[in-house]
Amino acid sequence: MSVHRDQAGDRTDAAFDRIERENQPILRAAGEGIYGVNADGRTTFVNPAAERMLGWTAEELVGRDMHSLVHHSHPDGSHYADDTCPIYAAFRDGAIRHVENEKFFRKDGQSFWVEYTSTPIRDNGVLIGAVIVFRDVSQRRDADEKLRAAHEEVDRLRKRLELENAYLQEQIRIDGNHYGIIGRSAAIQKTLSQVALVAPTDATVLIAGESGTGKELVARAIHEDSRRANRPLIRVNCAAIPVDLFESEFFGHAKGAFVGALRDRIGRFELADGGTLFLDEIGEIPVPLQGKLLRVLQEGQFERVGEARTRRVDVRVIAATNRDLKALARRGSFREDLYFRSTSSPSNWYRCANAWMTFRFWLCTSCARPARSSKPANCVSRKAMRGGFPTTHGPAMCASCRTSSSAPLFSRETARSVSIFPNSLWASLPDAGIREQPTGPSS
Repeated sequence: MSVHRDQAGDRTDAAFDRIERENQPILRAAGEGIYGVNADGRTTFVNPAAERMLGWTAEELVGRDMHSLVHHSHPDGSHYADDTCPIYAAFRDGAIRHVENEKFFRKDGQSFWVEYTSTPIRDNGVLIGAVIVFRDVSQRRDADEKLRAAHEEVDRLRKRLELENAYLQEQIRIDGNHYGIIGRSAAIQKTLSQVALVAPTDATVLIAGESGTGKELVARAIHEDSRRANRPLIRVNCAAIPVDLFESEFFGHAKGAFVGALRDRIGRFELADGGTLFLDEIGEIPVPLQGKLLRVLQEGQFERVGEARTRRVDVRVIAATNRDLKALARRGSFREDLYFRSTSSPSNWYRCANAWMTFRFWLCTSCARPARSSKPANCVSRKAMRGGFPTTHGPAMCASCRTSSSAPLFSRETARSVSIFPNSLWASLPDAGIREQPTGPSS
């Protein structure tokens, strides 16, 4: 397509004719729209890219007031006076103007977003006009707008999640009845005092106790009383992790580190950064990995699988086990240095003196559910337990509860599914009315 210009033969037109002739290959090849205007605002030449974007031919534009044709309105639709137009200002004061976020109008009346630069042209020191280079930025603006909307949605969801998280944490504290640890016995009070003593520190804690004795409750109590309470408590069940995946689970892996590693994966230590990592059943960790675990405990450093970069984390570790780690260490199945790096905090604290509080708390909680139409009132008495208790270890809330005054709360049949305390504690219950040994399975 030919580039046309005004055929007037004055000095200004001659200068623009020279510019057009000398830059003809550039004007044709340029992807940006380029046109010239003289000191009167009349178009002197238009390149093919400008023709395509504006929908006007060069013949229709050359010699006419370009501002009134393509730049007559602001983006909001209001009139754009030519004496405030940056394009014309360039050849009036001699300063280059670069403008974003304005609109040009096509021949069919449709507008599109542009950014442009208006550069003044001088001939022997005299301002004779300007050359304007512009590009269509509509797609970029649409992408920016979508990105801005996405950021706003992310911020909205983040704020909502923060509020929900704060509410749920508060609800847990309210419903948790001191972290779910119930009782006033000396053993309970000693456990709580140990929690209060160790929680403010960053010391590694080892909680030892049989399965079902509440080790995770103690771990959560320590976390909730620590300075890390507003950060996550991440739980890892070491007994459930395949041997080949321990390192990846703890420290994460880089994409391509092994078959099936299709993307980078963050490990539990990074996930718990700033918070607490609870390693349940720590005795199940393979010995080769224990050295790397010890390094994280001592130095706070590790590398992802398949990655040479050393990462640092600030994690407080609480471990729990139902095994005798000291005996394992003597046999070489557990590293001695890792064992002594931990602090022991026994958790076998369910005692007979707490059985009543535990049972009453469970019964009141069960009867308070929406499906229950009756209230426990004062029905939790020692005589009500004469129907019998089973004798397996640890507290569990899984039984049918009846509150009728004409029947015992538990029959021997329904009681078989409940776990409250072991046989060894049954005979020492303080009330003579509940010394009867039930016929449940022995521990």
